[in-house]
This record gives sequence, C-alpha cells and structure tokens, in this order.
Amino acid sequence: MINKKQLREQYRLLKPVMGVYRLVFTIDGTEYYGWTKTLDRIENTLFFRLSVQALQNYSELQKRFNEFHREAFDFSIVETLSYENDEHDYDEELALLLELYMQNNPKAKEIHV
Repeated sequence: MINKKQLREQYRLLKPVMGVYRLVFTIDGTEYYGWTKTLDRIENTLFFRLSVQALQNYSELQKRFNEFHREAFDFSIVETLSYENDEHDYDEELALLLELYMQNNPKAKEIHV
C-alpha cells in the first residue's frame, strides 16, 4: 500500500498535458483555436467561463453560447506537446504550434481562456 508521502511525491512529479485545442460552433462551422499548459482542465474551464458569461472579450463566441448553449459546440484536443525539460517554459513553443494551426485554418479565430 502506498503511503501519503509517496502519493504527494507522485502528484508533485505529475506534469499536466499541454497543447492546442479546438472549439467548433457546429451550426456554422466556425472554429476557435487556443493553447494551454493544462489540456486536462481547459474544456471544463472554457465552458464554465462561458456559462457565467466571463468571456465577454469574445463577444461573438459568448453570444453564440448564450443563444445555443453547450450542445452547439464541439471541443477537441488537436495536438499535445511533450515535456523535454522540467525547467523550460513552453509558452513560445505552444504559441508557435497554435500559429501553425491558425495559418492552416485562415478563417479560424484565436481564443485565450
């Protein structure tokens, strides 16, 4: 049986999955792309913030969510980025990865939650 000290150490060593995600408004196919260092939490965070109207900076997205609700959106993880160095900050790499997706999908919109 694993003791609490070992569990704490295992948790401390866990690295969250990071990468690029996509949100699609299924009614007209509008795509939104974003990156995060916590892919395992971003879907819940995104839809919670939309549900409490906390994404007013994205007025078109917020308006669509208010009118059509969660059922009108598809969320997916499009690419993950692996850790190579624990000390490295991956913001630049994630931003470049997002930029590639944005270039390949010129009608898509960028989102930061």
